Amino acid sequence: MIDFNNKKKYLKKQLKRQPNNVNLLNELAITLIELNKYEQAYKYLKKAYHLKKGVKQLNNLAYFYYTECKPTLVNGEYEWEDANKEAIDLLEEAIAQNPSSHFPYDLLGEILLYAEKDDKAVDYILKAIKIKPTMNNLNNMGVYYYQKSNFAEAADYFKKATKYRVNSLTPLLNYGICLAELNRKEEALEVGEKLLELNEELGDVSYQEISYIYYIIKEYQKFEETFTKDDIMFLCVDWYPPYLYGLYELGKMDEMNRFVASVIQKKEKEMQDSLHDEEQDWEEGEYEEYIEEEKKEIAFLKTEKNKVLIGIQPGVDYEASYEKDCYLFGCMRHENPKSDYRF
Repeated sequence: MIDFNNKKKYLKKQLKRQPNNVNLLNELAITLIELNKYEQAYKYLKKAYHLKKGVKQLNNLAYFYYTECKPTLVNGEYEWEDANKEAIDLLEEAIAQNPSSHFPYDLLGEILLYAEKDDKAVDYILKAIKIKPTMNNLNNMGVYYYQKSNFAEAADYFKKATKYRVNSLTPLLNYGICLAELNRKEEALEVGEKLLELNEELGDVSYQEISYIYYIIKEYQKFEETFTKDDIMFLCVDWYPPYLYGLYELGKMDEMNRFVASVIQKKEKEMQDSLHDEEQDWEEGEYEEYIEEEKKEIAFLKTEKNKVLIGIQPGVDYEASYEKDCYLFGCMRHENPKSDYRF
């Protein structure tokens, strides 16, 4: 385990002798990030950037802007502003230097994905994959195709991503959902079983999400078993319609009715308790908004139950999720390479 306080002291001594050493500046900045000294870290990243606008300096400052935002001193205090535009500009400058590392390409692709500029992001992610395929960039390409309902192409990328899986079941879950959507039932069942086995150890995804694989391929008994492996009473009501339909298909009408009644009873009790909770400090209009929202959820649940009773099957609102990674050159925690060859 690295002692980052001692590391900081050592690096500051070294910088007194070599104040313009961009590698030392970068290493100190990362050490300060580990110590939650973000304003100080920013100062050293900026200094390194002004001394040498190489791939490493451009990339690391861009990563800081993306993950931490940009600190500005206002009346003696720091305010943090969104700086994704600055991050994109820095990464475009880094990529113009034709880096050998996938970091700038992956990072720019990720930023553009989260900015919902998917089509623009694809070129950068594909370049990153060409340099070095990782769980993250392969998964993110899969999400791109999934969102376009191109489940075959998405499944191919998700399957490749699972080969690089490191304590994340997201690519495997995404793969299983795609197989189900493609009606590749036997393969989907195999992935579902693998997810249940691995999730016992990792607890990385929700059992409700895994259950969607079984729901899509109409394996309702397995769907119910998986959906209820965790306590479902505290889920948002948006999760419940598929569960109600599963019970309906299994002929468990009484159980469905009891479940809906228990959720409504719980919500009504919470509303009543909130009214008499002296410790609850409601702002003006906040309590009324809360009550209105709870009533809407109760009405939604009743409506969805009635739809199920006439045989209308709810869809699943599954969102294949992007994976993030650390793209800091020299990050000690993630053992990242210290630089691109054009540092």
